[in-house]
Amino acid sequence: MSYELLTNRKTENRHKNYRKVDDIFFLVVHWWDDKKGLSFDSNVNFLCKNNNKVSAHYVSEGGRVAQIAENEDVALHAGNWNMNVASIGVENRPEADSDDFATLAELIVDIETKIGHTLYIIGHRDVVSRLCPGVYYPRIPELINRVNTIKSQRGNAPAPLTEEQRADMLSRLQNIKNNPG
Repeated sequence: MSYELLTNRKTENRHKNYRKVDDIFFLVVHWWDDKKGLSFDSNVNFLCKNNNKVSAHYVSEGGRVAQIAENEDVALHAGNWNMNVASIGVENRPEADSDDFATLAELIVDIETKIGHTLYIIGHRDVVSRLCPGVYYPRIPELINRVNTIKSQRGNAPAPLTEEQRADMLSRLQNIKNNPG
């Protein structure tokens, strides 16, 4: 599945060019909650407002993605400063249908290809106690498998994480949770 990448909106809730892509280790999966009536556009608008003090790097739904912060920016998405510094946040449509899921997987591959290394994919609730990312959370292993399948079909995508790298990322995650900054 391909998607349309929209880059015409940027959030004010970010620290511009705060880090290098080599300092990004995690991709945090979010959903914009299970409230009826919220749409892709209303979520982008909400995250781009300066007075909300929350943001993400990307907003995703089936066939369309808005990049509202650059990968080098620190977006305010994880509820933990050190995780914000070490991660990219993606807000997703709560229905999580097959198109939403396919778009998210392709987006992750594109992000990893652009930054040149594989990210450890986690749910927001792995960082702070929340329901987020809702129905995406139990599907994270499936998402990782789908990402790795897409990467195996592309010659320029970074390799999946090794067991040793995953153990290192899990240790890093625990350290960030214990030291939120």
